[in-house]
Amino acid sequence: AAAAATATATGERYGAAGFGEVSGLLSEMGLGAEGRRQLWAVLAAVLLLGEVRFGGGDSPSADPREGGQAFPEDPARLAEVASLLGTSAEELEGALCRRRLVAPCSGSRRR
Repeated sequence: AAAAATATATGERYGAAGFGEVSGLLSEMGLGAEGRRQLWAVLAAVLLLGEVRFGGGDSPSADPREGGQAFPEDPARLAEVASLLGTSAEELEGALCRRRLVAPCSGSRRR
């Protein structure tokens, strides 16, 4: 019971009142309303991204470490993260699940 009371008190301390306090301090530091909105959106996206699970299918050839394709197990959660970051779920999935290799130019130069 004491632990629950402590958790409740901590939640109240760092809940809405704490959010307001931090938001006020960010404003005092010169971060405008839009900047604060963007900051909270990125923070929420990072926290939600930590909850996104990725799979590779049932076959061993689908293992991303073996050249297979990884994919988000919960596309709706990935779409929520993408929305917070201002991008599409497809673009975010591509950035997280596919490698893009860029080779240097190998053509000869003329003098």
